[in-house]
Amino acid sequence: MSTPVSEPLHATGHAAGTTATGATPTGTAGTTTSAGHTSATPGASSTGPKKGFVQAIEPLFKTPQFIWFVGHLLVLVGCFFYVLATLPFFRVGKFSIFWYREIFLSVIATFGIIIFETYKGKPLNPQALARDDNVTYLLVAFLWLVSKPTYGTFLPFAIFSLFHVLTYVRGFILPALGYPGNAGLSLQIDNFVKTYNDKFMFTAANLEFMMFLGLIIKAITFQRGSWIKLIIFFVFLRLRYAQSLFTRSVVGSWEVRVDGLLSHPAVPPQVKQTWVTVKHQLRKTLGGAGAPVTQEQRAQ
Repeated sequence: MSTPVSEPLHATGHAAGTTATGATPTGTAGTTTSAGHTSATPGASSTGPKKGFVQAIEPLFKTPQFIWFVGHLLVLVGCFFYVLATLPFFRVGKFSIFWYREIFLSVIATFGIIIFETYKGKPLNPQALARDDNVTYLLVAFLWLVSKPTYGTFLPFAIFSLFHVLTYVRGFILPALGYPGNAGLSLQIDNFVKTYNDKFMFTAANLEFMMFLGLIIKAITFQRGSWIKLIIFFVFLRLRYAQSLFTRSVVGSWEVRVDGLLSHPAVPPQVKQTWVTVKHQLRKTLGGAGAPVTQEQRAQ
């Protein structure tokens, strides 16, 4: 479960991002992408399932990948019930808080597994840890866990978990059940992931940037604890900007939007000049996060 970081939390490894070959629980060849995603090449037969469901997937139970998969599945379950509990006709305060906490406890567990599997048996490199996207996402999840529930903070993690679950089902569950890897449900999952992966990853990065903007508003209105959250999340966003093409694309798209709004002749020149200064400073600050951590740095 090594985790290259060229495209952190990229759910399938189809876009930018190197992959490392690893052994799968079922013995088929697979690849592991950043954020612990394991993308396996299904090696199933063309016949239908021959064993009971539990018996067929039982060999997977003792693998770290399966526990990681269950963690992502629990994230999706928690998101479903949290949204349900916040609907007007089904609003239950304690119920929603329970599922909100469950979401981020599951997120922390999945990233904890990745980090443990990545660094076990190796001397820890503080610099590598500080630039490891898995570590930073775990810290952000912990930040939301101990904070007052805020709607929307779980959405990026829900997107990541959706693609991780789909890819694990295709790469491990379906082959274990004897389903072919190039037809039927397996092919449908593969087509869905290839079609929508990048779009959803861009959406997740956009949601993260919108959270950052929301924290800025809370900070300048002096809401309790907002400055601490803003500083922590800014460090996280700075690292994401250095490592993620999606985050850089999102920041660029927001820059274009603001440029368009301020290009109107009615906007005072002083406002335009202030925006140019802010934009330049933001680029300078975000651009200084440093290079992504490499596999060699993790191993040191």
